[in-house]
Amino acid sequence: MSGITRRGFVKGAALAPLALTTPFTSMAQQSATAERFDVVVAGAGHNSLVCAAYLAKAGFKILVLEGRPTIGGGVKTAEVCLPGFKEDLCSSVHSGISNNPLMRNNELNLRDYGYGEYIESDPVMHIPFLDGASITVWRDLDRTCETIARFSKKDAETFRRMVAEFTAYTAATRGNPGGESSDSAAKIPKAGVWRRRFAMSGYDLVSEIYESDYMRRANLVCGHFGSVPGGDPGTGNQAFSLVVQQISGRVIPKAARAR
Repeated sequence: MSGITRRGFVKGAALAPLALTTPFTSMAQQSATAERFDVVVAGAGHNSLVCAAYLAKAGFKILVLEGRPTIGGGVKTAEVCLPGFKEDLCSSVHSGISNNPLMRNNELNLRDYGYGEYIESDPVMHIPFLDGASITVWRDLDRTCETIARFSKKDAETFRRMVAEFTAYTAATRGNPGGESSDSAAKIPKAGVWRRRFAMSGYDLVSEIYESDYMRRANLVCGHFGSVPGGDPGTGNQAFSLVVQQISGRVIPKAARAR
């Protein structure tokens, strides 16, 4: 794999015609004149490819440059252990993009290429601990609370309450880009409480909400999926990681990215 940076790759691509010898100068000039692009996209990760596809659909001429030998960014599938065994190198769950109009409304016709077929996993996730304890998150709230009650009945009751509060909060803020600062802030239940929660660190908030280390650790581990340390201020949402998993689930792509 080359150590070239994206900036260096783009710069090299732009200067390449200047390195041609004199006999090929006119050919390079003709090619440069013919190959003009409206937008140049640096990097061929899934976000870049989606943007490029939308721009192309809108009628723009697009050039996508990638410095790595394989496109896809965080959604690559490769044989890294044994031949024939394909593994996800980064993303294994499409919980966010599956609700995007890109997939929900098939705006780019990706289903024609095998993308957009999902498995609704249940149980959603299972979190084992070294001492034999575990937490299993199911789409059924009662069933999830039963696994939590095995080590803390109080935390099971708290989790049930947090699911109800988070559901009410998201329902009140859905379709409200202005959030709590907008005119509809008064309709948000416990708006001030949520503002304080999200301003805290995930560690401080999860320690405040739950009594058991199992629930604290499980929430922070899942919250760390976004690569932001739970000890940082403003990561209070990580205390609701398991709540989100229970409410939304974790849809898994059905072998689409391996094609």
